[in-house]
Amino acid sequence: MIAVALKGLAGRKVRALLTAFAVVIGVSMVSGTFVLTDTMQKAFDGIFAASYDETDAVITGKEVVKGSSSGAATVPESLLAKVRALPEVGAAGGTLMPIESNTAEILGRDGKALGTSGSPTFGLGYDASQPQFSPLALKQGRWPHGAGQVAVDAGTAEKEHMQVGDSVEVRTLGAKHRYEITAIASFGDVDSLGGATMAIFDMPTAQRLLHKEGSFDGISIAAADGTSPAELVRAVKPLAPANLEVQDTKAQAKADANETNRPSSETPPL
Repeated sequence: MIAVALKGLAGRKVRALLTAFAVVIGVSMVSGTFVLTDTMQKAFDGIFAASYDETDAVITGKEVVKGSSSGAATVPESLLAKVRALPEVGAAGGTLMPIESNTAEILGRDGKALGTSGSPTFGLGYDASQPQFSPLALKQGRWPHGAGQVAVDAGTAEKEHMQVGDSVEVRTLGAKHRYEITAIASFGDVDSLGGATMAIFDMPTAQRLLHKEGSFDGISIAAADGTSPAELVRAVKPLAPANLEVQDTKAQAKADANETNRPSSETPPL
């Protein structure tokens, strides 16, 4: 049987070589895909971990419906003052996260949303009074202040040749306005989150545009001197209602990274 097979291969050398070559290419492509995916995941893991460098605990809303696009419960802004009053807390600030409900489309000259097709279009808020709790990093210009200013991510700015001082239209939840670009920013050390665009406003403006007046997606907390993260979590938990959860940042960073590693059939688009 083996002799017959070898004779057949000898008679069709070109076909045999092409088949072998196709197998090698296929295996290489699959291996390359796994290597690329693993590299990207490690990069996201690093971004999430770095975004909590100066944070010891976070308060976030529990997921409303598992795996749905309904998102998580918001955190009332009134809770922030109560958290700051705790002796175990050194500092605390509200955050708006890159999630599906925070949509802000940066529009091109043709009126169409910029960014890679199918990629998220995030609207974010930056609190200049608590910069240690933001993963955003300023690359050029100054952070936006007031209703007429915006910062854009460095990836979009480079691709679309945007500069500080230019004006751009941004559409947020149906409302469209023109803003002055006052800053170019990155998300940690990354200029773009996988082709997503980011329109960044000061926190009050972002809350209003994203229909989150009086609420945040989370509260980031730094422990007072001499307080461990575990002690901080125990002190904060009694303030959180049932629809919110309090975690140390190691657990939160792991949860955030896991969201990027879930199959697309399980994870709603951001």
